[in-house]
This record gives sequence, C-alpha cells and structure tokens, in this order.
Amino acid sequence: MAVQQTRERNIPQPLPIHLELMSELTTPAVAAATTFQRRFFDNMTALQKEWYGFLQARWMENIAMPRRLSRCQTPMDVQQVYMDYWRRTLDQYSGEFQHLGEISQHEEYSVHSAPDSEPGMRKSAPVRPDGYAQH
Repeated sequence: MAVQQTRERNIPQPLPIHLELMSELTTPAVAAATTFQRRFFDNMTALQKEWYGFLQARWMENIAMPRRLSRCQTPMDVQQVYMDYWRRTLDQYSGEFQHLGEISQHEEYSVHSAPDSEPGMRKSAPVRPDGYAQH
C-alpha cells in the first residue's frame, strides 16, 4: 500500500484549462488568419481567371495565324503577317503582365490592406485597357 500512495503523490496534475481565456486570446489571430486566407484565395482566383482568359484569346490568335499566312501572295506579305503577329503578341503579353500586376495590387485582393470593409462588400476590379474581356 505504501508504494501505491507514493506513486499517486508523484503523478503530475494537469494544469487547469481556461477555455474562455484561450478563446479570447486566439480570436483576433484566427480572424486575421481567416481574412488573410480569404484575400489570398480571392487574389489567386482573380489572377487565374484573368490569365486563362488571356491564354484562350491568345490561342484563338495562334490558330488564326495559318489562315492569315495562307492568304499571302508574296514573300513581303508573309513578312508583314509575321511582323504584325509578333508585334501584337509582344504588346498583348506585356499588357497582360501589367494587368496581372494591377489585379494583384488591387485593394479588394490585397493581403496587406486593413480588413475594415465587410466581406460581402466587393469593389470593382481594375478595367483592362485592351480589347480582351475580363472574366
């Protein structure tokens, strides 16, 4: 019997858990993490929609290239079609990368801006300067 009493006295007792205090301490951190994750997800979704829309439009132009070449009658026509194609391609990619940067810095999707607005209140995304439809 003496051995059992000694063992029982040496067992460490668990610390009291104060769930209300833990909840009060972690609620702001959980809210901030939730806001960050929502904005990050919204940002990634907007960027992916924009990028895939751009790639779809570029794909259609790439498919149309052989048709344009088939209409050429002289080597100068071929050269002009290729020059127009590459100029347009470079301009569109440059504009798209700039637009993707604008989307990622837009206040609605920024993970660095303060969460002072309601989650349901959406502001309009930036408008694209070129002719592609924004998705």
